[in-house]
Amino acid sequence: MPLYLSRFSYTHETWATLIRNPEDRRKAAQTYIESVGGKLHGFWYAFGTHDGYNLWEAPDNVSMAAVALAISGGGALSSFETTVLLTVDEAMAALRKAKSATELPARSVSRARTIRRGNMSQNMDTVNAYLDGFRKNDHEQILSCLTDDIKWTVFGAFQLTGAWSSRATS
Repeated sequence: MPLYLSRFSYTHETWATLIRNPEDRRKAAQTYIESVGGKLHGFWYAFGTHDGYNLWEAPDNVSMAAVALAISGGGALSSFETTVLLTVDEAMAALRKAKSATELPARSVSRARTIRRGNMSQNMDTVNAYLDGFRKNDHEQILSCLTDDIKWTVFGAFQLTGAWSSRATS
């Protein structure tokens, strides 16, 4: 049977309830997975982005999806993400399939690589000059790497995207 890794986070209300009345939640997780013919291999709490992790075995993706939906629908979690785990043999088979699925004529491949390398090299030169400007505390060098209509994205819990003029106005 396939293995699945789930990452979850409790709501603030769930943590408050567990603090008032501590409870081992492994039994509940085990009940969910056994209801579809699966098995709970592990249940861990963690510090970091997620409050906990589960390692499950389920007969198929549909069965695991049913468990994920049932758990998520209960309201105790603020997030629940599940990843299908592949064995090394499955990953190797996928790599072999990917090779045949993406093979292009030799001329097309070499041209695509040349174009990518050219753009990547130019991008790396700009990034290196930008970082070098910070190392030298050279604001002019930093600004020379930016366009007046730079677009930026900051990834994280609260993703930000926008435009900013890199030149100061007086």
